Amino acid sequence: MPSKKAPSSDPGPIKYAWIFFAIVAYPAMAAGLFFLVANTVFWTQAEKATGTIEGWEYMEDTSITRTGVSVDRARANVVSFDTPDGEEHVFVTEWGSEIAVYDTGDTVTVLYDRQDPSRAKIRGFISLYSGPLMTIVLGAAMWIASIFAKFFAE
Repeated sequence: MPSKKAPSSDPGPIKYAWIFFAIVAYPAMAAGLFFLVANTVFWTQAEKATGTIEGWEYMEDTSITRTGVSVDRARANVVSFDTPDGEEHVFVTEWGSEIAVYDTGDTVTVLYDRQDPSRAKIRGFISLYSGPLMTIVLGAAMWIASIFAKFFAE
């Protein structure tokens, strides 16, 4: 009669999964915190102007999924504003969505760098804080996953 082997107590590669999560978590949280502070400093030091939504441009993101190639199209706002010296500047926002957040002709508050007016953003939560906060949340989730992975690997 064959003898039964005792199940192995070696968890295998999962034993080291927590290291992966920790390696991803800390830089993500640090980067998110850095950009959060940088955007806050930009917000406090930037000049303000009234801008006008001139329209939008499509932002395309192509990704390969299990079902094929996916093309996501988001609308990024095109914004114009005048500096006190009367010079007009136009910029395209760094973010977009499928549904237009602003309509053409809407007025918005623009924050811009006095030294480089092309460095401008719409004053608002999404444009200033959503990216850094999502990165911090992702890093925190990875950090929590590293704790659970370490706990379950022992």
